[in-house]
Amino acid sequence: MKVVWATILLAASAALAGSPADVSGKWNLKSTWPNGPGLKTVGAVILELQVDGATVTGMAHIGSWPGDAPIAEGRFKGNGISFDATGHLESSTGIPTCHFQGTVVDGQMMLEMTMTRNPAASGTFVFKGSHQPE
Repeated sequence: MKVVWATILLAASAALAGSPADVSGKWNLKSTWPNGPGLKTVGAVILELQVDGATVTGMAHIGSWPGDAPIAEGRFKGNGISFDATGHLESSTGIPTCHFQGTVVDGQMMLEMTMTRNPAASGTFVFKGSHQPE
């Protein structure tokens, strides 16, 4: 009987440990640069996410520029998340597309953002934040 209970407890623990994080809803992420925002127009990113299976959709609010950007090519698997977001605010270098990739662990999201369609804003920028209550 002890073996049966031990087996049930191990199976339940494995199922809980392997369950994906819940990323639907609003996220508030701040830049993690040690000496200021790193990209002067983006000190924070606010995400409004919807998840359907492994597909992520929604809106990314990416600072004052590139601004509001619908999420495209969004994927979520396990604790990993990735998506693209094309802003609507043009600059002298064009309208940027940002690629985001990161992880969600214990209610915290860590994202790396790279500009994929704007040569003036090169580099990788890191954001960290938490799920906001509704």
